[in-house]
Amino acid sequence: MNLLESLRHRHPEHRAQCDRWALLEAMVAGGAAMTDAMKRKILPNPDGRPDAVVQERIKLATYTNKISPILTRFNSQLFSEPASFSGSKAPFWDDRFLPYGALLDGDDDARASFSTFLRESMFKCLVTGKAIAQIDTRIASGEALSLVDQDSTGELQPYVLLHPRSSLWDWESDAKGFCFAKLHRWVVKRDRWDMPPVGEHDFTIYQRTEEGAIVASRYSIRRRPKENEKPPVEPFDLDQLQEKDVDIIPMQMPNGQPLENVPIFNYRGVFEFPIVTLTVSPGLHIADQLFEPQKSFFAQTAALEYALYTNNFSIPVVSGVEDADDDPLKTQKIGEGYYLTLKPGQTISAFERPGRTITTAITYRGEIKRDIYDQLQQIALSAADGTAIMARSGASKREDRRPEQILLETYGQLIREYAVQILRVASIAHAEDVRWTVDGFDDFLGEGVLEEVTDMQQLQTVTIPSPTFKRETTKFLVRRVGKSYGLDAKAMTKAIEEIDQADAAAFEPPQPEPRQPPE
Repeated sequence: MNLLESLRHRHPEHRAQCDRWALLEAMVAGGAAMTDAMKRKILPNPDGRPDAVVQERIKLATYTNKISPILTRFNSQLFSEPASFSGSKAPFWDDRFLPYGALLDGDDDARASFSTFLRESMFKCLVTGKAIAQIDTRIASGEALSLVDQDSTGELQPYVLLHPRSSLWDWESDAKGFCFAKLHRWVVKRDRWDMPPVGEHDFTIYQRTEEGAIVASRYSIRRRPKENEKPPVEPFDLDQLQEKDVDIIPMQMPNGQPLENVPIFNYRGVFEFPIVTLTVSPGLHIADQLFEPQKSFFAQTAALEYALYTNNFSIPVVSGVEDADDDPLKTQKIGEGYYLTLKPGQTISAFERPGRTITTAITYRGEIKRDIYDQLQQIALSAADGTAIMARSGASKREDRRPEQILLETYGQLIREYAVQILRVASIAHAEDVRWTVDGFDDFLGEGVLEEVTDMQQLQTVTIPSPTFKRETTKFLVRRVGKSYGLDAKAMTKAIEEIDQADAAAFEPPQPEPRQPPE
């Protein structure tokens, strides 16, 4: 397989589902994203009407977005409280990575906080079922002589990029994770501000070698313009081109070497793959579960609008006309001011469609709207059966949970795991081997601090021969209390460190009273 064939090859799942992911993204975005072309994909034509009639129906069809408000509500509740991240003591994380170490497409400045990155990731995941995080660093110049030099020049300062699911064109994985992953982007570049823009397919490929190392390669593909043709700016289909039609350009490193199979992210023999995914199971993929009800809701809305439009502009009809010369409407145009002279035996009326279909559509549309929210309840209740849901404060509170809160806890656990994996990769890129913990995305029951303290006091009365357990539960309580009172993240990190440094004797379980001999 030549290089062009290898680059444009897509995973079978990507080829089968990419169009559906794009449609889901458009349906959730709504507004200008639901173009006539997108509406046509979900508007039925059961009676095979001509294209002109279908186009007229599409123009009249209003798309009412029912999915996006639901996802926005879940996402806003998930991130209603700030999360805290603890691990490395290096100032880089609090000073640079957490405040603005993320890059987001669609933003002029592009930089964003890590918390904003997680929020955008969760939203994309709820839309297409998966979000793709790429951890990267500035390309090494090859001139640094030590880790200190690399850190001072910014070569060891990682950042994280968010990609839509459709960007992951090809991949393979095993029990250790990704074996390789190929990311694709369409980018428009200008070498200088006064030069014409040029569009190109950009590919980044990561490969895990047999020894466990991670190597990276990067290429761009530009279509060769024909004679007297400007460089293409709009995306072009790689499947329709041959090698003679394109230029494949390896990315150049500062030392002039092509970026091909270059080892990355190795710290003292520890390797981490720079692609991390946030994935929800099909049953918890809200946008996909609501795809059919949303499509049906749009179809009924479009039918109603078309029927009302044609019915409200009814056609006048004259009965009792024996021949064309007797028709008083033959020279008149609807909408102009005119009067009619009817002959004996002639009557005028309006031709209107029967209203039964409109009534049926209105009723069915209301049923679909209720079905959307009923289906959400079923998704949430099914999440309660998962092993990820743990008791917070006993069976009684478990029974009081609303389905929405159960679902939020499930998503919260996924977000924490996703954040930990990203920070783990980023720390290796920063020449650190750090164990990260993420606190947050778990308080959706509205329990007060006093209830937490009461539960902790009851727990302390239980004899558990484990100082580690006592220490960890104390740290948990401190995090929850600190969050409730809005304590500064640095202060909370220091408090957790003080607990870790405390003498183990402070967490020894209470000793039972010695038994007195009988008198």
